[in-house]
Amino acid sequence: GKAKKKKNKKKTKKKKKNKKKKKKKRKKQKKKKKQKKNTKKKKKKKKKKKPQQKQKKKKKKKIQKTKKKKKK
Repeated sequence: GKAKKKKNKKKTKKKKKNKKKKKKKRKKQKKKKKQKKNTKKKKKKKKKKKPQQKQKKKKKKKIQKTKKKKKK
């Protein structure tokens, strides 16, 4: 029975090592993905800014129109 136990211990150690390796790999992959995502986000933000400003101006105009109507 003792010999068998020793063999099993070795196997579990190997498994643990492999798990750690996999975790490290996963972390690296996640980091890479995050880096890619960040670059995409920055590009999107620059594109988005212009239409938002236009919308704000439109909203202000609408508000002014309603005020004029009330005054009349």
